[in-house]
Amino acid sequence: MEKEKHNLFFINLLSVVSAFAVIMLHTNGVFWIFSKARYWLTANIIECVFYFAVPVFFMITGATLLDYNEKYNLSVFLKKRTSKTL
Repeated sequence: MEKEKHNLFFINLLSVVSAFAVIMLHTNGVFWIFSKARYWLTANIIECVFYFAVPVFFMITGATLLDYNEKYNLSVFLKKRTSKTL
């Protein structure tokens, strides 16, 4: 039980850090317009540092869905996922 809470804490922490990283990536529009100015180099560094966010979100999704079949069957799982998605 204690290990589950510990893992949940780190998954939540990764979600928060990744959400911040995605915000940084979305507000970094200067990166997509090349310039020899100094600000473009800074934008490039920001892009490289926060690039981890999307793969981490996919890994978090996979980690939280690993043992769904122990909680409920496939039809209940698909109904829940469909209702949350729509």
